[in-house]
Amino acid sequence: AMLSPYAVVLERSGKIAQADSTYRQVLAMRAKLLGEEHPEYAWTMFNYADFLLNQKRYAESAAWARKVLRLRGRTLPATHMAVSTALKVLGQALDAMDSLPAAESCLRESLALRRETLPEGHWLIASSESILGAHFILVRRFEAAEALLVPAERKLVAARGDGAPAVADARARLV
Repeated sequence: AMLSPYAVVLERSGKIAQADSTYRQVLAMRAKLLGEEHPEYAWTMFNYADFLLNQKRYAESAAWARKVLRLRGRTLPATHMAVSTALKVLGQALDAMDSLPAAESCLRESLALRRETLPEGHWLIASSESILGAHFILVRRFEAAEALLVPAERKLVAARGDGAPAVADARARLV
């Protein structure tokens, strides 16, 4: 399964078409070898959903995130990282497509799961808080947004260091 990290490297180096076809190759291989209900296949699906989100291919991103979520309670326990991450990606895709109430419920659920399953102070919790804060800006609930965005940025710096991509993302939301 060396191809999956390779897809991430391609994406980061701006080779988007290559990254896309590599993800699709990995998905096809894993579906064949492991079956479409396997947790390993779910990881690849949500990585691809995240990739599509970054490419602003929101409808496709949402569709792949929903495929992951269909495995919840079957081959994926509700507490599995793939579930909270797929909910986050789906929420962000829905926000981008103006499905704001549905987006908010996904983002809240993702945050709640992360608070429940991760140790206190984990950077993914702060990341979820920051993303929910960004949603509150879209729906013009600025006080609620600020209450999440400001502490989330501080927590991310503490957990990941000043130069981390998650910190840059949080700062962009804060601005």
